[in-house]
Amino acid sequence: EAMTQQFAQRIKADRLSAGELSQYLGEATESSRLILKNLERAGQLVRSFKQVAVDQGSEERRTIRLDDYLKEIAFALRPALKHAPHELRIDCAPGIVIDTYPGAVYQIVVNLISNALAHAFPNGQAGLIELSARLRVDEATATEEIVLEYQDNGAGVEPALLKRIFDPFFTTNRNQGGSGLGLHIVYNRVTQLLGGAIAVENRNGLHFVIRWPVPKLEPRSLHGMAQAPLP
Repeated sequence: EAMTQQFAQRIKADRLSAGELSQYLGEATESSRLILKNLERAGQLVRSFKQVAVDQGSEERRTIRLDDYLKEIAFALRPALKHAPHELRIDCAPGIVIDTYPGAVYQIVVNLISNALAHAFPNGQAGLIELSARLRVDEATATEEIVLEYQDNGAGVEPALLKRIFDPFFTTNRNQGGSGLGLHIVYNRVTQLLGGAIAVENRNGLHFVIRWPVPKLEPRSLHGMAQAPLP
């Protein structure tokens, strides 16, 4: 705005040089490019939020790029994380395209992270939550499967209680409003909807390993798949 006002004043005073005109046009072109880029980013974010919002309660299959989809979930979780001194890191091999139930993936990730925010980091401890995902071949069955691993550096769970962690209504935080359903939902989504398995252990915090089989995709258009927010 200041640049344009100064440009207008130079024109009004009939003191605009060819060099100043060329400089203004260059800066105006660059400003327009940045504005267009930001508008495209905003549009993409809106589309991502809409799709993730739909996926929350959906049990429909569709094709997704897993790394992009995990980034979208992480972006949607920013409001829950911004008031806490915690860091969320996601490490997913690029280019993994799968036909799956995105709503189940969403619920698994959100409930794991919500459980950590509620239980893992007492007394305002700054925590680290790490998610990693990869595609591997199960040699026993020759089928492809997704391996999703979760790790935090929190307090963990007492060994006597760890075996009950997926039980419905089991919580160590009922006095603070814990329902005990978050990890039960995770277990059900993994084992029933995705047809996979989940294991948990104490490893400098809680460590979850989730596996589920994925069908091989036939070559086809990837139109309509989830896209990651622009950096």
